[in-house]
Amino acid sequence: SATTGSERLGPRGSVSPAEHAVDMPTTYAPGLLPELDWYPKPYGPGDIDGSGALNLLGAPSVDLTELLVRETAQNSWDAKLEYTALRFGMHLRTLTEQQRDIMLRSVVRSGADHLPLSDSLTKVDLRVLEISDHGTCGLNGPTRNDIHIPEGVPRNYVDLILNVGARPDRLGAGTYGFGKTVAYTSSQARTVVYWSRCWVDSVIEDRFVVSGIGENFDIGGKRFTGRHWWGRATDDRVEPMAGNQARTLAHALFSSRYEADETGTSILIIDPVLEQDDPAKYMIGLRNAILTHLWPKLVEDPDHTRMQIELKLEGEIHPIPDPNSVPVLSPFVECLRALRAKQQGDD
Repeated sequence: SATTGSERLGPRGSVSPAEHAVDMPTTYAPGLLPELDWYPKPYGPGDIDGSGALNLLGAPSVDLTELLVRETAQNSWDAKLEYTALRFGMHLRTLTEQQRDIMLRSVVRSGADHLPLSDSLTKVDLRVLEISDHGTCGLNGPTRNDIHIPEGVPRNYVDLILNVGARPDRLGAGTYGFGKTVAYTSSQARTVVYWSRCWVDSVIEDRFVVSGIGENFDIGGKRFTGRHWWGRATDDRVEPMAGNQARTLAHALFSSRYEADETGTSILIIDPVLEQDDPAKYMIGLRNAILTHLWPKLVEDPDHTRMQIELKLEGEIHPIPDPNSVPVLSPFVECLRALRAKQQGDD
């Protein structure tokens, strides 16, 4: 079963004695890792239920794989730090037995049976799509959306993790949940794991939280919207796990790593929707989507740094062709370079 023990709507789980550990132990033992609390969103006035949140995606004409690549890469590009090279990676891999055990015992100890996540966690060959960026601001800003956030204060965490249907705070940062829900619709489990590193009060902070979107449900006569989070639960909200505990848990589940002074965001799409359940075909789809939608970001010249994109399957790199070497794209590359040269005053 994906649910261990009783259904907990709070309080906080116990703090691991390994709170200050950074790397995952060679041999995992229950109790060594910090544990997350389950927080299902209860209904309140004006709430949108989980199925309504998923319907924000609508029925786009673009293929789901293309949409996922386009939206996640654009989110990373919007969060790019100035004067820093942006690295963007997509890695399709299978969780180890140990990592599945971590998911069950530490990450989603309860609540999974209210989502397709419960079925996904029973799969021996459970796959995840890990999407990561380096050189971005990360999911920074306040972690509460029920208090006023002053003008100019970043709100990336609340807008991506907590809000649905909110106006973006800057041009091009996604609109009304369209790009936010594609990660969930790309998951058969309807569940996404988030790990982010960002600056908080002059210190880099790790943040770890899990989010799921499903159908509404009842527990003991109380109604819940179908939106779920796993983090540090209080009576009326959920906070991300933060600091060393967050980094410890992230290192146990993610293959990507951040340098000491590096910020960015990594996500795990649990049990991704694969075309014909074929990883090789899915990788071709990802590669083609990258070329179709991101080719301008792969074109480098003296005044434009290219986006560094890495595509992997089970740890093996799948090369992405230079757009200039792709016959259908090379004329567009030539036009883009000519346009950029003109903008720089070169006739």
